[in-house]
Amino acid sequence: MGSWDTSCQLRQRLRSSAEEKLSRLWREVGEEQARSWRRRLRRRHDHLREGREARPDRRPRRAGKGRGREWERVERRR
Repeated sequence: MGSWDTSCQLRQRLRSSAEEKLSRLWREVGEEQARSWRRRLRRRHDHLREGREARPDRRPRRAGKGRGREWERVERRR
């Protein structure tokens, strides 16, 4: 049982040191970088949503790039 106890303590010590390293790294990472990461995480599944909800700052995506545009132009001319 003694060896298990020491291994458990060692694991806890390693985990705490890893957490310290991570927090130190996170502090070194600038606020701007963190913000961009957060933004990327939030917009990660935007392809699953549709229309303006997916891309509030830009127009909605078209299904087909080439033919779709031509069809729009034809529609406008009529």
